Amino acid sequence: MAEEKRQGKKWRIVKLIILWIWRILLTALIIGAIIFDVPWKVFAILLIFLAACTILPRPVRKWFWLSVAAVIVILIIWIFLPDNNKDWQPYKFPFDSEVAAINAQYKIPDKENAATIYNELLENYNKDESEPNFRDYRDANCIDKTLHPWKTQDYPEIADWLAKKQPVIEKLIEASNIERCSFPVSSPLHFDKQVDRYSAMRHWAQMLMRAASNDLGEGRNVEAFEKGLTVMRMGQQLCRQPTMIDWLVGAALEALGMSRIKEFIVEKDISKEQLDSIQETLQKTKYDWDKDYHRFLDCEKLSLKNLCGDLYEINSKGRIRFSHDPLSSFRAITRKEIEENNESYMPLKSFAYPGYFQRKALKAGVVLLWFYMPSTPQKLSDIVDKHFGRFYSLDESDFIKFKEPLNLYSNQIYSARGIMNFNNATKMMSNIIIETYYNFNKTYKRTFAENRGCQILIALKRYKNQNGQWPENLEQIKPFADPNILVDPQNNSSFVYKKAEDSFTLYSKGPNNIDEGGNRDEPADDWPIWPAR
Repeated sequence: MAEEKRQGKKWRIVKLIILWIWRILLTALIIGAIIFDVPWKVFAILLIFLAACTILPRPVRKWFWLSVAAVIVILIIWIFLPDNNKDWQPYKFPFDSEVAAINAQYKIPDKENAATIYNELLENYNKDESEPNFRDYRDANCIDKTLHPWKTQDYPEIADWLAKKQPVIEKLIEASNIERCSFPVSSPLHFDKQVDRYSAMRHWAQMLMRAASNDLGEGRNVEAFEKGLTVMRMGQQLCRQPTMIDWLVGAALEALGMSRIKEFIVEKDISKEQLDSIQETLQKTKYDWDKDYHRFLDCEKLSLKNLCGDLYEINSKGRIRFSHDPLSSFRAITRKEIEENNESYMPLKSFAYPGYFQRKALKAGVVLLWFYMPSTPQKLSDIVDKHFGRFYSLDESDFIKFKEPLNLYSNQIYSARGIMNFNNATKMMSNIIIETYYNFNKTYKRTFAENRGCQILIALKRYKNQNGQWPENLEQIKPFADPNILVDPQNNSSFVYKKAEDSFTLYSKGPNNIDEGGNRDEPADDWPIWPAR
């Protein structure tokens, strides 16, 4: 009897110790939940568990824990119940309507839209596997043989390849001469289509530049000039699209074409009509940071919404639920690639065609989504709008004024707190996105400076055509130029022009507005206009 009492006392002590350990653990978890700002649902459950261990009367506690066990059993049964997902689709509305609204702003009739021609070329685009080798391995630096003027007899295989591409070149010239161009905005899940377009347009631009180099080598200056201008116009057409990445790819193409056009302006006998054509093309690009920044931000915000929209599903009756497979859209894309390319890589096939237990694990993820995500897509949309809305009030001066963008980054963002809560995670994502705009602003201003610098070259050439020599300073070209082009957008000061015998240098002093002799190697930040980099 005494032994039983001792054993019972020991068991009560053990239970008490376990209970206190459990209470301490729950208290620590609650403190951690406060520090890391976990979702309120997780916080509420922790509080309920703590209350069950402290406040709830002992006779009732066992019923509470039995209820918890019953809920867990019900969830397990639900996970393994068969699903009928045929009527459920990834939730897109109202995000699709927002995409449609943006596309409506840029809608152009097909006959007036250069994108119609580019899309026709894209349908038949397949980078030629027999494309010749453009690198001269006999050269120590392995340089591209077609960067400089070359004759057909020097590289006949390249000339033959370009001859086969002549129909494409003619189509590109035709498309570039159509001022209006609009590609539809697509979901980030179909970003591969945009990437294909960027790849094709970069490839076409390089092809045009190689053809222009051949034209120069053969003395066909007019044809070479037309191809250089075509590349510039292709870049400008991309710059007028609603996304930042379109603008960046477009700016790269425009700079590529401009490099050839600069050579024409300074080194060739170029006609007044050709100078007028270049100037008209340059003036078509309107640099308005605030306007462009807002339209790019609209698309960034919409992309994030669309990406998160796949975490919800909707059926034909309008019911909404958390997705039983948040990666279904990615799987569909992967399945299409496997079917088109006869892909046999097993991890890829395993992802595209998940097995039974994979599907059940994905279904179990719905529980995690319930804790983490907003309960409805509309609430998700409101959270995204709230965090992106902070940045619409920023103007160009804000991006110039602060070296560090308004302390957007902090230790909190890089800590677990930034990802434990959807609200914080969205704030983190919007901060990361806006951070890119501080660097993008520098690229934007530099591209603007290149545009004005090229217009200065035109004015310098007009002066030389009239006076037989390059001017002594930029003051002398004012009769030939709009005064605004003499202002460097990077620093709102003047460009630097230095005459040297029968040549000259022209460069921007960069954002720091310090003349560093045209040097662009850090810490210097001058930006050369002529001679080109």
